[in-house]
Amino acid sequence: MFTLWLLHCHGGEDRVVEYFEEMCVRVFPVLLEQIDDSHYREPSETIKSVYGLRTFHRFLALFDLIELNENDPVDVFSECSVKAEPLFSGVVRFWV
Repeated sequence: MFTLWLLHCHGGEDRVVEYFEEMCVRVFPVLLEQIDDSHYREPSETIKSVYGLRTFHRFLALFDLIELNENDPVDVFSECSVKAEPLFSGVVRFWV
């Protein structure tokens, strides 16, 4: 839901996925406590990669809710940007 809200607010312009990943870690710091220690990467890097892959590549892009502009289509962890598709505003609405 948090990601949908961010896309609702900022989806009209191209944003790098890292922006959304950073916001996730900043807004939900308790997630850092849920990640086991690793010698290979920091917990925040694990959260960012899992969040970016699952949310943007495997959910939103799959349902054509976003336009995913990848620099390297073979490497899912390469830098990419997202922009909400017109379908997104037709499917997702917020009333405040």
